[in-house]
Amino acid sequence: MGQPIESDQQKPQAELLRELAALPFHELESRFRAAGRPGSLREIDGDLECRILSVRHDAYMGRLLMALYRADLFAWVSKTFTSQTDTAGSGINDLRMPIVGRQKRLPFVSTIGPSAIDGEPCIILDYDSPQNPAFFRSVFDELRPLGAGVFIGLGVRKRKSGRVGEIFFVVAKR
Repeated sequence: MGQPIESDQQKPQAELLRELAALPFHELESRFRAAGRPGSLREIDGDLECRILSVRHDAYMGRLLMALYRADLFAWVSKTFTSQTDTAGSGINDLRMPIVGRQKRLPFVSTIGPSAIDGEPCIILDYDSPQNPAFFRSVFDELRPLGAGVFIGLGVRKRKSGRVGEIFFVVAKR
């Protein structure tokens, strides 16, 4: 199992988040591959702040989400994680949207399993639930620890051609 890049482990959280926000998609993919491997879902228990970093240039979902995010029509505030065991848990997203305000939406089931990117262990957040809109049921997120309470995430969409990483984000302990 890999460990986070040593320099990431030494950086203060604010510095690490600024650095990640400046990276293009392909460099974030390299950071994701080099990140640590999760030991337990308990590592992410609680309410973690979220930030979108970058989207694939050809990812419709990601481009739409970024456009809404930049126009302040959608704000992804946090994810709340609750582990039942070291390898099984659940959670929900905290969203802020115009008119309806702040709401808990898009529940997920969390597990530890192989990444779509490299087959190595990651935390998987699966949105395939009747509670979620059909559009989101083909989505799952993958998370890996970087250090300083920061996890790099990859939003993956299941397509007929296979699983495709479309959006990089971070979740960070407050």
